[in-house]
Amino acid sequence: MLANNTSNTPATTNAHERLTWDEICQRYPDEWVVLVDIEREDESGEADDVAIEFCTAVVIAHHKTRKEASPSVKAAFQRYEEVGKFWTGALKAPISRFAVS
Repeated sequence: MLANNTSNTPATTNAHERLTWDEICQRYPDEWVVLVDIEREDESGEADDVAIEFCTAVVIAHHKTRKEASPSVKAAFQRYEEVGKFWTGALKAPISRFAVS
């Protein structure tokens, strides 16, 4: 199984459990999640913004760092046609080197 729990407790990911984005964020806060079996809201592929556009998905792995998630993504592509890797935490802009006044 690809599910990866980065703590010392047993993995709690059910490979067949479909979750919404809000449920994924609540269950795996501030982590990189690897998603498969993504059920899209709009199958046209035309997103009006950069928001995550899906109804539900299956989490097969979760990691504290992006680098740790990469092997799970690679392994998932051997079994699934579509794989996504997403950050569940708040997005932060890089600190600017220049002060604007």
